Amino acid sequence: MLSFIPSDLHYLSQPVLQEIRQDDRPPERSLLLADQPIERSTNLVLEEHFISPVFSLQTYTQTQLSIAESEAIVDGELLDLTPVPGIADTPTDLPQQPEFSAPEFTPVEHEFIPITSTSAASQLGLEVSSQLNRSRFTQIGQSSPISNPITATSSLLEAIKTSDLASEGLSSSYKKPPRVIPDQKVNPFITGVRLNGSMLSHLTQWEIATAYNFGSSISSNLNVNGIYKLDGRITQSLSRNNVFASEQTGTYLQVQTVRTQRELTILRKVPQTLQGIELQLTFLGPCSGINDTAQLCSLSPSLITDKTSLDPKFLFPTRIFQPGTVGEAVSPETLSILSQPGFQLGGHGKQVGVDLYFPNIGALPGNAQTDETSVIRHESIETTPVTTISRIRQIIKANHNRAVLGRTIRGFPLIPNDQNQGVNLAVQLAAEVLPDVEPNLEGTLEAASTNINKNLFLAANNVRLPGNSFTIYQAGLGSAVHPHQQDQQLILPSASFNSVWLGLSPVTTFSQREDLLYQPTSKERVLVTAGGEGGRGSNNAFSSTVNNQTFSSAELANFYTQIYITFFNRDVNFVTETKITEITKYYPHLSLSGNITSSDAIFRYYGGVIAANSPKFYIGADYTKFLKTWTFNLEGVLYNRSDQDYYSHISGAVSKNFPISSNSNLILSSAFNYAFGRDETQLGISPVNFVTIGARANWGPISLGVTKFLQVLPHSLDSLLTADIGIQLGQRGRLSAFWSPGRVSNTYGVLAQYRFGDGYNSPTISLSWNRESYSLGVDQFDRPLSGQNNVFLVLFRFGAPAQPFSLNTNN
Repeated sequence: MLSFIPSDLHYLSQPVLQEIRQDDRPPERSLLLADQPIERSTNLVLEEHFISPVFSLQTYTQTQLSIAESEAIVDGELLDLTPVPGIADTPTDLPQQPEFSAPEFTPVEHEFIPITSTSAASQLGLEVSSQLNRSRFTQIGQSSPISNPITATSSLLEAIKTSDLASEGLSSSYKKPPRVIPDQKVNPFITGVRLNGSMLSHLTQWEIATAYNFGSSISSNLNVNGIYKLDGRITQSLSRNNVFASEQTGTYLQVQTVRTQRELTILRKVPQTLQGIELQLTFLGPCSGINDTAQLCSLSPSLITDKTSLDPKFLFPTRIFQPGTVGEAVSPETLSILSQPGFQLGGHGKQVGVDLYFPNIGALPGNAQTDETSVIRHESIETTPVTTISRIRQIIKANHNRAVLGRTIRGFPLIPNDQNQGVNLAVQLAAEVLPDVEPNLEGTLEAASTNINKNLFLAANNVRLPGNSFTIYQAGLGSAVHPHQQDQQLILPSASFNSVWLGLSPVTTFSQREDLLYQPTSKERVLVTAGGEGGRGSNNAFSSTVNNQTFSSAELANFYTQIYITFFNRDVNFVTETKITEITKYYPHLSLSGNITSSDAIFRYYGGVIAANSPKFYIGADYTKFLKTWTFNLEGVLYNRSDQDYYSHISGAVSKNFPISSNSNLILSSAFNYAFGRDETQLGISPVNFVTIGARANWGPISLGVTKFLQVLPHSLDSLLTADIGIQLGQRGRLSAFWSPGRVSNTYGVLAQYRFGDGYNSPTISLSWNRESYSLGVDQFDRPLSGQNNVFLVLFRFGAPAQPFSLNTNN
C-alpha cells in the first residue's frame, strides 16, 4: 500500500534552493532548517551567499568597529559626533551588520548632509522571525533598559491623529527651511524599508530577480520579482525650537508572481489479471393452462446484459434488459432458432433466456505482461503576476535628547482574477482615507543632536510583517533616546516601534480526490467454455424457481434447455489516481505589532485577524537574547483556527559560538518546534515538528555542517540527518552541496553561484540541481517501491545601482 507521498514542494525545500528568500524579511543572521518547505509565494530575493541547512548560527568574526571622530556645526555650535562603537558579531556568509552605531545628520554649508559610511543590506533591519521555522538573529552592542510598549502604542495613535505643524509652526518658523538633499549625501542605513518582501533604500532604482525551475515531475515555472522607483526625494529642515527633521518619500512599482493553484497528482498502476464470466441460459416448458403440450413457454425470466453499459472504471454492467417474463409463449419460429447449435436468444424481435456478462468478478496479482507496480508523480503550479503601486513616507525628528521615526506605506496591489476582488478593492479604497503618521517631538532650548540611536532604525525594520502578503496601509511610530555617557561608559538605549498593518494575505484551501479504475491492457482471453442444450431424452436437467414457483425438467413431459458458461480473463492495470489541489486566495489582514530593540535583546509582540471565510484571530510574542557568544530565542503564537499555514506553535533555539581564530569557529546549536491544533494527517500536509541538535565548523573558505533530527515529537519532520559542505571560490563564486537522508527519503543536491561584480545588485546567476529518492512502501508481492525526482533551478538577479545599501555605488 502507499505509505509515503512526497511533501508539498519537497523537492524545492532543500538548501540549494533556499537562495530564493520567499518571505517578507531582509537578509540577516539566520537559523534555517534544511527540511522546511518553501512558503507559498514567489517573492524572489536572491541572497548573497549559500545558506547552510544546519540549524545553527553561521560563521562569526569578532571585530571591534570604530570610526574616526567627526565634527558638525548645528546652529553655529560645534557638536561632537563621535559614533557609537558596536560589535560586529555576524556571519561571514551573510550580509554584515552596520559599521556604525549611530548614523548622524550633519548640516554643512547650510545643507543637511548625513555622514557617509559604508553599509550592507543587513544594516537595514534586525529581526527575530515570527515564522516558527525561520528564526533570525542579529547581535548589536551592549545591553540597555527596555522601554514601555504601552506608552509607545499610545504615542503611535496620537501621531496618526495629530499633525506636528501646529506645534512647530509654519515654514516661517524654520531656522533652516526644508530643502532637498542629494541622494548620494544620505546614508541608506536611515532610509531602508521593507516592502512586500523586498528590501530597498532611497538609492534603489530598480531590481529584478527571475527564477526558472523545471524537473522530471514538476511543471516548468518562471517566477519574477521586480521593483522600479518612479520618484522619490529626501528633505531636511531645522525648526526654530531646535527640532531637526528629515522626510523621505518615494513611489515604487512592483511586479511579482504569486501562486494561485498547485495540483499534485500521484498515479499508481498495479498490474493485475481480471477474471470474468458469461452465463447463458434458456428453459422452455409446457404453458400453464394449455392442454397442447407442444406449445412451449419460457419458464425463466428473460434477462440480457447491455454490454454497452459497462462502467468505464470498474467494468461492471450498469444496465440489464428484461425483454420477456415467465410464462410467455414461444412461437415455432423462435423455437426453431433456439434449436440451432450454440446459444441462441431467439429472433423476429423476440428474445428468450438469460444472457448475463460480468467482465469483473475479481482480480489476481500480476498479469501476462508484467508484475511490477509503477508510481508516477507530477506537480503542476499556476501563478499570476501581481502589480503594486506603493508610496512610502518616512519622517525622522530629533531634538536635544531623543528622536522619533514615523513611517507610512500605502500600496495598491492588483491581483488578476482575484476571487475576492470586491471585498479587497473596497478595503484598498477605504485605506486611502487613513492618515499619515506625522510624529510629534517637543522643542528644546538646547541645540538638536543628530547623533541618533541606531536601535531606532533597527526597531523600525524589526516590526513583524505578515509573510507573503501585500501591504495596503502601514502606519508605524518609533522613538529612542540618544546615546549618552554614563560612568565613563557609552550607553545605547533601547528603541521601540509600534505599527498598524493592513494588507492582503494568502489563505490556502486543500482538497483531495481519489479515483480508482481498471485500465485494460489486453483483449479478453477465453479460458474455458462449457455447456449444452436439448430436451426430453437428453442428459440436460434444469430447475427454475421464480416468485416461489418451481419448475423442474424432471417433472415435465416436454421441455427444451440451453446451458452455456464461459470463463475468461484479461490483463489490466489497477490504477489509483490521487489529486491534491491547493487553491490560494487573498483576504484582508489586519495586524498590530510592536517591538523593543536593545543592544542585546529583542522583544516582539503582535496580534491580528485574517478576514477569511472563517476568520483567523491570533496573538503571539517572541523574545531573543544575545549573551556574548550565546543566542537564545523563544516564540509562541496562538490561533483560534489553525490550518496548514497559520497554526499555533511554540518554538525555541539556542546556539553557542566557539571562536578558534580570526577566520574559523565552531558553533553548536539546538532547536525545537511544536505545533498544535494543526491537521497533520491530511495527505499533502508537510509536518513541521522537530527537535534538532547541530554543529558547524568554519575554516577559512570552507564550511562544514551537520544536523541531527531527533524523532521525539509526533508528526516530526522526515529528515534524520542533514550534512552540507560549502566552498567559497574567490570573492564572487561559491559551490555548495548537501545530503539529507530521511526515514522514507534520501535527498541530495548541489548549488553553483557566481556574481559578476562586487555589488549587492551586481548580476548574479545561480544553478542548482536537487535529487530526491523516496520510499513508496511495498507492492502486492511485498517488494519495496521507490521513486526519484530531479529538479533544476536557474536564477538570475541584477539591479541598479550596484550598491543600494552603500554610498559607494560605483561597484
